[in-house]
Amino acid sequence: MTKQVLQTIEVDRILCQEQVRRIFDPESLTGLAQSLREVGLLQPIRVHPHGNDFVIIDGERRFRAAQSLGWKQIDCVVHTHEYVPTEITRHQLIANCQREDLQPLEVARSIAALMEEANWSASKTAAKLGFSASKVTRLLRLLDLPEDLQKQIAAGEISATAGYQLSRVSDVQRQSELAAEVASGKLTRDGVTTQVRRDRRKNGSTNSASPARVTAQLGGGRSITLSGPGLTGIEVALEWLGELVGRARKARTQNLELATFIRTLRDRSKGAADA
Repeated sequence: MTKQVLQTIEVDRILCQEQVRRIFDPESLTGLAQSLREVGLLQPIRVHPHGNDFVIIDGERRFRAAQSLGWKQIDCVVHTHEYVPTEITRHQLIANCQREDLQPLEVARSIAALMEEANWSASKTAAKLGFSASKVTRLLRLLDLPEDLQKQIAAGEISATAGYQLSRVSDVQRQSELAAEVASGKLTRDGVTTQVRRDRRKNGSTNSASPARVTAQLGGGRSITLSGPGLTGIEVALEWLGELVGRARKARTQNLELATFIRTLRDRSKGAADA
């Protein structure tokens, strides 16, 4: 088990390596530096040994702010064994997502790197990070978008949720048109979702290669069947299953029996169709 010790370390012995957070807002760092000047460092940064130096695991914003103030030393929690890159990436993802949200694309890139370094599947990565499988799928789909759309998401012109829906549009021209409407404010997040679903239903109705019903055999006599318009790929199946799991978890907190839960889903579905 890794031991942790509190130690004051010279700033010039601490190294910053590529990590999850790649964007450091100058105004935010200035405010953090002012806080350090007035009240000091309330939470030590976390580092691990690397030869005669130390590499930051968590706390690079605090470290950069301390550097800007000319600090010669800084308090650190030292993890006594040297971390491999996969361990650092995983720790940074968890720490940052629990404390201050990273930009969605930063999380997506880090998840992709973590999967490659650790040779983990998307589902295993989700479990390790405490994310839902559908969340990981949605984040990774952002990396399929053209670079210009990724830049718009990073700039906040397009939300990550809308970006995911746009990633489901295979027609590049249609994708660009919808993105422009979202960025201009003509189309809301819910609006782009509706438009994408309509497009997929329309295209699916003339695409015989897109199955409207699939059954997944799990073994032991168990199976799950999905059916409906727009069932065109694994990402759609994951989205539907993620929605079902979310509703099932909510039903569990209400102590609903399985039969009651299924009946509730059916009634809601009928109500939505009638509306």
